[in-house]
Order: sequence, then structure tokens, then C-alpha cells
Amino acid sequence: MKKTIATIILLAVLPFAAMAQAFTIKVKLLEGTGPQLRLAYKTGDGFTIDSSRNIENGWYVFRGSTDEIKIATLTVVDKAPAATTGKTWTIPAVLSFVLTNEEIVIRGDAKRIYMADVSGGVANSEWAPIKPQQAGIMEELYMATKALYEQGDSAKKDYIKTLQAKNTGLKRQFIQTRPDAFISLYFLYTMQHSMPFDSLDAIYAGLSPRYKTTTVAKDLSERITAIKATAPGRPAIELKRKDMQGNLVTLSSLKGKYVLLDFWGSWCGPCRKSHPHLKEAYQKYRSRGFEIVGVAHERSKDLEGRRKSWLDAVKADGIGWVQVLDEDGSGEDNIVEAYGVSAFPTKILLDKEGRIITRLVGNDPKELDTALEKLMGK
Repeated sequence: MKKTIATIILLAVLPFAAMAQAFTIKVKLLEGTGPQLRLAYKTGDGFTIDSSRNIENGWYVFRGSTDEIKIATLTVVDKAPAATTGKTWTIPAVLSFVLTNEEIVIRGDAKRIYMADVSGGVANSEWAPIKPQQAGIMEELYMATKALYEQGDSAKKDYIKTLQAKNTGLKRQFIQTRPDAFISLYFLYTMQHSMPFDSLDAIYAGLSPRYKTTTVAKDLSERITAIKATAPGRPAIELKRKDMQGNLVTLSSLKGKYVLLDFWGSWCGPCRKSHPHLKEAYQKYRSRGFEIVGVAHERSKDLEGRRKSWLDAVKADGIGWVQVLDEDGSGEDNIVEAYGVSAFPTKILLDKEGRIITRLVGNDPKELDTALEKLMGK
């Protein structure tokens, strides 16, 4: 009898156990089932993209499974992501939500999918109280950017900055009040490049350990660890790469010089725009014991593609300082990861003993000039 009861209980539980290993996303749009949708979420080193059109009783339905809690996006393909064609800027029809192995229901307007209501799962419920406010800010941002691009309304630049600051403040307030929520971890991840490192480190430490085994937490933790290892005053991590001519380049061989590590990529517009100013700085300070080592981070999956993109960009930009390719097939440690670089361009300035002086993120010529003048004068 006990065995029979146990069997009945097991059979009753099995369907729920199976459900816990898969998700079902149901989407209802005001426009019906005409628009084409695309679901995307990160898996391993790439993305899973599902554009299948499964329609059930007037609902779009996506089914699958995820190995952990993560952020997913739902795009209305017909409306397209942000794009520029001639003098037209298309507002992106993209919704972000938290993906878990549960039933998730999305209701909204295809033209404003970013304003859609999302229910299902604890994390989406935690996000819900501020999501409409965030979506409203993003809509204002989209409209301001559209006006700036299409009408050349430069007054919108300050307004855009105000809206961005408002969104950041909303995120930080949420993190402060809900350090146990997954979305707090996600918010911090999205803001990591726009806040001082000390703040990033302190806020991450204050988050609940509840989600710190997730991929997004591990990525953030690894970056924090790498930045600590490359903080001002710390010895620079050794670099061993061959330059464009096949000569071995090491940081230890450059001791006695001030060295600027320039992390860039052929695909990075701000990086390429920084090169003319870098040329001026190199010409001005080279005779005073200054050297630049460009570390190219290319996105092609194959070595031949990475080398071609790198070499073509160096030639096109007329770069005359030392250049190396990060993922060059040598098997040496990844330089970008070792230095915790996740935004491009990033520049790291070293003293003559090979110690780190400062880290500069972004393309602000004045920041670089100030750092160099402090060391070598005007």
C-alpha cells in the first residue's frame, strides 16, 4: 500500500518536475499574429535565436529550456532594431525580460513592444514595479534620439543625457532597495562602464549571494578581480605577443619608458576616431621616452579574419607605433581579459618601472593629455 501511494505521489510530481526544466513564452499582440517575432538569449559563447512562428489560439508561443536565469529579448522583426537609413532613425521594437523555466506571458502593442506587460516568474514580478517607468524613459530617449538624428536638433543632446542619468538613478535606487533581486545584478552589469570602479566593487559586494553563481555574476566578478589586479600602483601584467613584423613584444623589454596600452578594435568607431590624436601625442612625446602598444581585439571567429581586419585598419589609419593582436593563435593568455577590459577604447598608462599609473575608458583627448603632461610636461 505504501509503495502504491509513493508511486502515485511520484507520478503526480513528475509533470511538475518536467515543467521546471522548460519554459513556455506566450505573446499576445494588439495587431494579432501578423508581425514576425524573434526571441534571443545568451547560451555559452553565443546566442540562441528563435524566429519560429508557432501560433496557438491567437497566441505566439515559444518553447525551450534555459540552463539558468538570464535576460532575453523579444524583437518585432518587422519594426526592426534601431537603424539609420538616409535621414530616418527607426525606433527599436525590442522588449527585455527575465527568462526562467516557467510560463511567461507577454501582452502589448507591436509598435511599442518595449512597453509590453510581462508576467510569470519571480524575477519579472520583482522588476514589474519600475518597468513602466523605465520603459517611459526609454521611449523618451528614442524620440529624442530620433529628433537629433533626423532634424539635427542639437538641443536634444543635453536632454538625452538627462534621461540617461534619470534611468541610471532609477536603477541604482532599485539596487539599493532590492539587493536580493536578480534584476539588481543585471542593472549593475549594464552600468559597470559608467560608474567609478570603487562604487562597482562595493555595490557588487553588497548584493545577495543568491544569484552570484550565474554567468552574468561570474562575468562581473571576473572583471572586478581583473581590475583590482591592474589597479594604479600595481605592476602591469606581462604581455607577450609578436608585432606586425613578427618581432616579439614584451612589456618587460619596454621598462625605462612610459608605455600606453591602447585597447582597440577595427570595428570600434570611437577607437578609430582616437587615432589622429594619439598620433599627435606619439609625435610629441616619443623622444621623451614614450611608447604606445596597441592591443587589437578583433571579433572574427577565425584567426585569418582577425589578422586581416587588424592589419587593414592599421594601414588605413596610418598607425606607426607598436601593434599586437590579442587573440593571435599563440596560446598566450588573453590580454583583454587579463586587464579586465570590457569597453573600447580603453587606455592604460604605465610608468618607467612597468607599474600602472591610470586607466582611461572612452575617447576623451583631454584626459589623455592631462595624464601625459603630468608625466612629461607640455
